[in-house]
Amino acid sequence: MAEKKHLVEIDGLYFIGIFLVILGHSHPSDWSLFHGSFYETIIVFIYIFHMPLFFFIAGFLFEHSKSLEKIGYLRWIKNKTNRLLVPYFFWSAIGFIPKCIQSYYSGLPLPYKSLLFTLIMPRAGIWGHFWFLPTIFILYAFVALITMLLKKQCHRKYTTLLLLLACLVNLLPIRTNYLCLHDLQPAFLYFSAGMLLCQLYKSYSIKMTRHQAIVGSLCLIGLITLFWHVIEPIQIRDIILSFLLISLCAAIASILPPSRFIQWISKNCMSMFLFSWFFQYPVMLLCQSAHFSWQMTSMFMFISGLILPVGLIYLYRKYILGKLKVMDLLIGIR
Repeated sequence: MAEKKHLVEIDGLYFIGIFLVILGHSHPSDWSLFHGSFYETIIVFIYIFHMPLFFFIAGFLFEHSKSLEKIGYLRWIKNKTNRLLVPYFFWSAIGFIPKCIQSYYSGLPLPYKSLLFTLIMPRAGIWGHFWFLPTIFILYAFVALITMLLKKQCHRKYTTLLLLLACLVNLLPIRTNYLCLHDLQPAFLYFSAGMLLCQLYKSYSIKMTRHQAIVGSLCLIGLITLFWHVIEPIQIRDIILSFLLISLCAAIASILPPSRFIQWISKNCMSMFLFSWFFQYPVMLLCQSAHFSWQMTSMFMFISGLILPVGLIYLYRKYILGKLKVMDLLIGIR
């Protein structure tokens, strides 16, 4: 029963996370169009924690899973390569086509450099939004090796030591985006925190009643509001805010009633992540060419980023799933 409850809470976190990703991408590329608006504040606020939330979930599930111990590091990392890097490079290559079309009609040079940056600097690659995939892959590869070493030497203290190591890594003055190094610093911190929480969850059977979750949510909202308005916007503030917001998401996820739709979104979260921007990007271009307001553009981008991937994945699962194994891999189906 405890495992079932855990899965329901993770479903809720994935549901909240992908909703925030789609909303966070639902705005014109020209930020000056909505500068100073309340919507800009919402987007900036989302950007503080929506990807840390996914790193936190990944760390929690990594610690919960026994697959690394069962199949060994080489086979495990091969599975992660197929799951993360194969879709990343394939859809980045596909995305090069509309980028070239856009550059041609805009009178800009063809974006050949973005092909190279896709390999060495994902944020500046063809689809910068896909930076998460190579980053989480590198993090998996590194943490898995460290975990295997620390488990042998320190037994149950390895998650605490890993979190301390992540804190030290975040003190290093890394400013480069090559090989995702700048993104890996905070990602390592949230990932290791998720691992530690999972170990505590399994050891002490941590549970939260609906009443506790509601009270906790209200308290967290108060703390978040305080940090947002009172503390100056520095890195440590954003890290604290991220953990508070992740905690709020966890509390909300425990309040959400079990739902087949939420479970479906959670199961297809990877596919939603891959395809939401593929629909949002052309919608943004169409809205800009039609001279729509930023409000209309943002609304249409959100609707297309949410509804169209759901429809595509539903049709794929109903009519194609299992018939083309390679496409299952590229679509992100699990």
